[in-house]
Amino acid sequence: MASRSGRTVDVTNRKGHIKHLFAQVDNEDEVGERSDVSKELMNKLQIEHDVDASLRGVMRDLHDARMKQLRELQKDIAADNWRYTPIEKLIGLQ
Repeated sequence: MASRSGRTVDVTNRKGHIKHLFAQVDNEDEVGERSDVSKELMNKLQIEHDVDASLRGVMRDLHDARMKQLRELQKDIAADNWRYTPIEKLIGLQ
């Protein structure tokens, strides 16, 4: 027992103050619970990673499709360009 400012504190039973990382495990149930929690956490992290990777792939595919569509539109505009008088000539800049 230690005394601090008039109070008596039991220093022999301080297991509750030690972080779980450094505390010794007294029974196997606690080990099982901790491994279940860590497995659950790893599963959640793996699912999040897989979802993020899939989302990045889908976003990349959508971007590629938009770029292909814009390239085709640019070709169509370039092919039709001869039909129209340039805007600069219409407003008197040329």
